[in-house]
Amino acid sequence: MAGVQMIIMINKKEGTTDLEFYKYWNEVHGPMFLDKVPLARKYISKYEQYHMNGAERSEIVKQMADAGSVSVDRCDGVSVLSADSLEDLQKVLTSKEFLETVNPDNHVYAGQITSVLLSEGEKVLMYERDADAAATGPR
Repeated sequence: MAGVQMIIMINKKEGTTDLEFYKYWNEVHGPMFLDKVPLARKYISKYEQYHMNGAERSEIVKQMADAGSVSVDRCDGVSVLSADSLEDLQKVLTSKEFLETVNPDNHVYAGQITSVLLSEGEKVLMYERDADAAATGPR
């Protein structure tokens, strides 16, 4: 994992269909970020989109919420931006190109956007299955 990750939860703009939202985000907004912000390819080590559609996922989330095990906020998609450092991420997100091109484009396809910043230095690893266990399965 990179030094920092920004997790961005995105809700589609009201009146936008799932298909319109995912198509625009994947085919227009994502490429815009990579192509119009020169610092993105220099300082972002990984850019991921999670398209949160699907009845199966919705049913699992509903069951978890109904059981009271978690409070689940609905979101239509999640972006993960990974960078080697907070400074690298800041260079991208405060660049003129990002602020003048990509940031305003959020309003074209997205409604509420919420983000959280994760730092490798703040992580407390509680469990990690080793490669041997993953290959052989549970014991």
